[in-house]
Amino acid sequence: MARSSQPTATARADSPHPRLESARARQIGPWRLDRLAAPGLHTEIYAARPAAGRGDTPAAYALKLLSSEYQSDPTVVGQFRREAAAGLQVSHPHLSSVLSARVADPPYYLVMPWLGGANLRELIHGGGNLCLPEMLCIARQAAEAIAALWRAGWTHGDVKPENIVVSPPLHATLIDLGFARRADEPGWAAEPYFCGTLDYVAPEVIVSASPPDIRSDLYSLGVTMYELFSGRLPYTAATAAEIARRRVEDLPADIHKLEPELPLDLVRLLRALLAKQPLRRPQSPEDVVQRLARLEIETFAERTSMRKR
Repeated sequence: MARSSQPTATARADSPHPRLESARARQIGPWRLDRLAAPGLHTEIYAARPAAGRGDTPAAYALKLLSSEYQSDPTVVGQFRREAAAGLQVSHPHLSSVLSARVADPPYYLVMPWLGGANLRELIHGGGNLCLPEMLCIARQAAEAIAALWRAGWTHGDVKPENIVVSPPLHATLIDLGFARRADEPGWAAEPYFCGTLDYVAPEVIVSASPPDIRSDLYSLGVTMYELFSGRLPYTAATAAEIARRRVEDLPADIHKLEPELPLDLVRLLRALLAKQPLRRPQSPEDVVQRLARLEIETFAERTSMRKR
């Protein structure tokens, strides 16, 4: 179940939608839906508030509702239940948490904290004007979220800029656990599995030579970081088939030639994250966190200098 690389909406209070009026005053369980914030392929995200609260209580929650046409689809429902399980089990400051969920019977929904800010794709391509230390800070926080999932036995499955929300002051949150899987899930290693967004998935996901694991998430983080630091993807092509072929066969464009001012340690880290063979990548998210933290400290003076201008 692959996703396209087109931008997806981030649940924010300023997100208008023509179906907003139909959502107003609608109630599901103990939650009142204020407005539709982000329509999706399988789900709709609403700004929500507790129904028992005062009418003027801010809509400080995001309710992710499984669309009615998919509530009897066992594959989509199973994916939704895994998202609920991962979000309820793993708690981390840089990972979107699930506060409550209804996944036993319809209507299926998850409730999460409302996130303000912009997703990373919007910052990269919308003039976010981030300096190098700020980029490193965002990347390190995303790596910390992946590490939290890994420690609990989960993989994310769809790390990409749209799934990293940056809120003031520079707080990154990895969202959307819809493709999260447990490594010990029955049949996980044996079944063919292609989930994610084609521009960001690891080569082993495309060729199905081995089941994806946390190193596949690290590859996706590497593609996200490559785009963050260079403004472009490591592979581009006219068709999805050609992108997949290049991902498996070709080396990415040398980011050091594109951005010669990047620290060499960062260039080496990006090359390692984008290695085609999982064994040649960092073997744990903690390793990536530590390397990014060192780079962040080394460039901190640049961030301070930017603030004084």
